[in-house]
Amino acid sequence: MKHISRREFAALTVAGAAMSRVVSPLARGLTPGAAVTAAEIVERIKKQIGVDWTTDGVDTFKAGDPSMAVTGVVVTSMATLDVLQQAVKAGANLVITAQPTFY
Repeated sequence: MKHISRREFAALTVAGAAMSRVVSPLARGLTPGAAVTAAEIVERIKKQIGVDWTTDGVDTFKAGDPSMAVTGVVVTSMATLDVLQQAVKAGANLVITAQPTFY
């Protein structure tokens, strides 16, 4: 069994909980295995966030195509190179980060 840190455990827990509500095929009324795009995931988050979404904020796509089919999602506090490498290794192609991506 691989040892994971508390930080990794928390990130996995948050990602799992968020994804089960955001992209679950049954929750979305889709058949299992149906492709979900990054834009659809973001729209679902916007609807469920509980506050008005500001369009002039920093919460935007920084790289990639929002119409791409998502193979996995990583939620992190900061998208460091290590986090991005682990996301690729895990087969995820959508990274949601709390901190600014570029300084």
